[in-house]
Amino acid sequence: MVAFPWYLLSAGIFIVIIGALLGGVMKPPDSRRRAIDPRMRDDEIVRGLKRKQRPLLPNLVVLIGLLCILVSVFWRLALLVFPAARS
Repeated sequence: MVAFPWYLLSAGIFIVIIGALLGGVMKPPDSRRRAIDPRMRDDEIVRGLKRKQRPLLPNLVVLIGLLCILVSVFWRLALLVFPAARS
């Protein structure tokens, strides 16, 4: 029970690293900016914009990792402030 915040911290760091790697792997293949030309049709513009959207999975994985780190830090601070809760 005493070591669980440290395990949570290490798991959070690991999850953030996995999310960063996923973000690098799941980038759209065409990373160049494509200008919107006035001669383009609306469906071409919408298709191009949807293709440029960032994937949701890496963002969620990084968010979960950061939440694990945050919970770990607050847990350890609570153990310092309230030492009676340690038992």
